[in-house]
Amino acid sequence: MNNQYGIWLSTDQGSTWTQAGEWPLNSLDAVKTISGDMNQHGRVYVGFGGSGYAYRDVADAVAPR
Repeated sequence: MNNQYGIWLSTDQGSTWTQAGEWPLNSLDAVKTISGDMNQHGRVYVGFGGSGYAYRDVADAVAPR
């Protein structure tokens, strides 16, 4: 997004985007799965190939620069 690497999320069907994290777990590993939490609005989970997973809440995310 805007030439910035990271995990991005949208809560308005893609009209605007928020960066959830630059390097989750400080890992450069490939993202294998990504999903929103079905029970908590604004939480996103990212699973990596071989290095676990990370999650973040929208409230913790940073707005685009």
